[in-house]
Amino acid sequence: MREFGWFRNHERELIERAMEIRRKHDEAARASLAKRASAALEGPALSCPRCRKPMRRNEISGAAAQVCASCSGVFLDLRELELLLLRHDAEKRWFFRSLDSDLH
Repeated sequence: MREFGWFRNHERELIERAMEIRRKHDEAARASLAKRASAALEGPALSCPRCRKPMRRNEISGAAAQVCASCSGVFLDLRELELLLLRHDAEKRWFFRSLDSDLH
């Protein structure tokens, strides 16, 4: 029975360490994505793919976005969309990471 208690405690410690590593990784990913989003706000404005009017730069929940004043279209690149989803639903990250790896 002692062994069972040792294994249970050891497993709990491993899970706690893994969760701490994951938390730090998530914080680093959020900071990196936020930095990229800030840099994207400083880049050139795009033309709206729908109506071809100039889009204006805007920030949506910390992610850089291009918004069309004419048709209200919103353009986010893959990393900016991932940033929004990270803030709202961490479970969707795997989809965008796999998509990003498929593109490169």
